[in-house]
Amino acid sequence: MGISETILSWIDMKTVVRRYLSDVCNVTRTSPPEHPHLDRRLDTRY
Repeated sequence: MGISETILSWIDMKTVVRRYLSDVCNVTRTSPPEHPHLDRRLDTRY
């Protein structure tokens, strides 16, 4: 049972790391350095 438990824990760690990386990628995608400039352009249009 020890081997299967270690494999399951390793898979859980991989899923956690993937979720963390996906969250970081989403944050970087939603807030690039060009994004505030686009928001300012939209604000100036209004």
